[in-house]
Amino acid sequence: METAPLISIITITFNAEKCILPTLESVYRQTYRNYEHIIIDGASTDGTLTEARKYPDLRILSERDKGLYDAMNKGLDMARGRYLLFLNAGDTFHSDKTLAAYAERARKGDDIIFGAAHNRSASSHGSAVADIRVVRTGDARVSPGIHGTQGACTAL
Repeated sequence: METAPLISIITITFNAEKCILPTLESVYRQTYRNYEHIIIDGASTDGTLTEARKYPDLRILSERDKGLYDAMNKGLDMARGRYLLFLNAGDTFHSDKTLAAYAERARKGDDIIFGAAHNRSASSHGSAVADIRVVRTGDARVSPGIHGTQGACTAL
């Protein structure tokens, strides 16, 4: 088993200047550091890219796409990590240790890991990912974020 698996965090954006900052800060503050953060931007015309470029080590692709799923597939193609995680623009991790908890499950060999999301407030954008869980046979709970190995993600 890998001691520190590389996790690819993929964020899809389009004119997300007003909501991208909390997402970028949330990733940047993670205590687990073996990750890559990929921004797939649909050729935003606002300040989304200006905000994103303030953060070191981001991998950014900005070009027109054919919609959300096309953008997600571009992110999958760019990802180098064994584990993939989609974190939407405006969403945040529950705490600075969320990615560490995710990595701990990955170290145990789990193929698919998901986090339950909780709204911050009725007036805020996005949600915070918390409560790392493992998908088990027969588990029908719906989650806003299912994350897993590249093989498991492409097999779904």
